[in-house]
Amino acid sequence: MKNFTTIVILALSLNCFNLFAQDLIVTSKGDSLNCLITKQGEDYIYFTYRENGTAKKTLLAVDDIESVRKGFYPKPITDFGSSGKSYDYSKWRYGIHGGYSYRTAKVSDLIPAQYRDYIKKLKSGYVIGGDVHYFTSEVLGFGLKYNFNKYKNALGNDLKDDISLHQISGSMLNRLVLPDEKNSVLLGLNLGYQSYKDVAVVSSAPFSITGQSAGLGMEIGLDHRIGPKAALNFGVSIQLASITTIKVDDGYVIKKVKLEKEEIESLTRVELVIGFKFLK
Repeated sequence: MKNFTTIVILALSLNCFNLFAQDLIVTSKGDSLNCLITKQGEDYIYFTYRENGTAKKTLLAVDDIESVRKGFYPKPITDFGSSGKSYDYSKWRYGIHGGYSYRTAKVSDLIPAQYRDYIKKLKSGYVIGGDVHYFTSEVLGFGLKYNFNKYKNALGNDLKDDISLHQISGSMLNRLVLPDEKNSVLLGLNLGYQSYKDVAVVSSAPFSITGQSAGLGMEIGLDHRIGPKAALNFGVSIQLASITTIKVDDGYVIKKVKLEKEEIESLTRVELVIGFKFLK
């Protein structure tokens, strides 16, 4: 059997006038894939194959491959067996998201006891936003992300807070497509601009506090495909930022204040979101 296989391989190799020779990948399950290998990495082999007359790109983990033989097939065929993936990665991913946001900073010891419960309730709010990313490969994408956060609470007309946060960041995503091809795990990192505004009332006197800072964020999410060009996204992220200088406007005078260490306003928050993403 070994001699026969050797003769077959030599015969096919001698058939070099055929310009359409393709490669053979034998999987650990024993399936044979007729394809054109485009890249061999340490963990994955990238290749193009034909399905119903259409060329598609995909990849296989090296651990799932038994052997690779380049130039094995003299011409393309369209039947690739049951183990070949049909996943064709999307270069563009963009969409909207929204959900729950919780500010994680502890209540300052400077807050009087009677207002601690009020401040705790002010920590919970919502987030809405959108993002767009371009993937330079199956696994790595770069783009922009925007988030708007809102937190509100009130005790009658004497004490009110209406806090708004805006985040505009550059973002990087790492994408891992799971074996079922409908689900992808995404790990993200973002860095950018954070703004803060609190329209407040204390003892019936209105005023506003504003500030800005750089912010760093980390996220993990799951894309679940609901069609060839669309996916539902479920994610959790943490955004890190704090404000050391604020501007206080009482309607008459705008005063710039540098906060002491124990007064620094933390914008750090955890966000749980659900989104709708378009894939292209």
